Amino acid sequence: IVHLPGAINSSPLVWVEANDAGSLVQDTSKLIGWLDKSGHNNHLRQRGTNNVSAPSWIADQINTDQDVIRFDGSDDQLELDRVISQDFTVTVVYKTAQSFSGGIDHWYQGAGLLDASISGQANHFGLAMNAGRAYAGVSNGTTDSSLQDATPSNTNNATIVSFKRTQSTGGLGLYVNSVLVDQMQGASTTN
Repeated sequence: IVHLPGAINSSPLVWVEANDAGSLVQDTSKLIGWLDKSGHNNHLRQRGTNNVSAPSWIADQINTDQDVIRFDGSDDQLELDRVISQDFTVTVVYKTAQSFSGGIDHWYQGAGLLDASISGQANHFGLAMNAGRAYAGVSNGTTDSSLQDATPSNTNNATIVSFKRTQSTGGLGLYVNSVLVDQMQGASTTN
């Protein structure tokens, strides 16, 4: 991977890496836990006790030597207690050819990459793929603000997407492979 993610904090609150087998908790081929390498013990875990919705670990999928966590695009997920608020940057590396389209207005209509969207509650945010493009956004319970990349990134190549939010101003930025692709003054939130 040639690009560096944009706007990353030097001491992240959560850091997970598919290439570190020692940080993966597996049950047969399913990933039921992903240990946080940041030192903050913000580990990801399967939802519930049945690993049917747990993603899979697959070796050597990116550039023939990078391991991946494969989510099926239907119901696979891992959960994490909310550890970020105020100003934040979240970064995800993905490789996909999916073209899921659940609507083209907001991040929560797409296939979630990282999602803190809770139905009926305020102050959520997320990163998603929708119609082959990266989407990101926030909601304060009244106003939904979403960004999108105009260029599809479902090219089956490794892509780094970062979403940055400045709470006080509502400033939002979406970066794809370290290039700012969309920005706006969005919904200012209380957390």
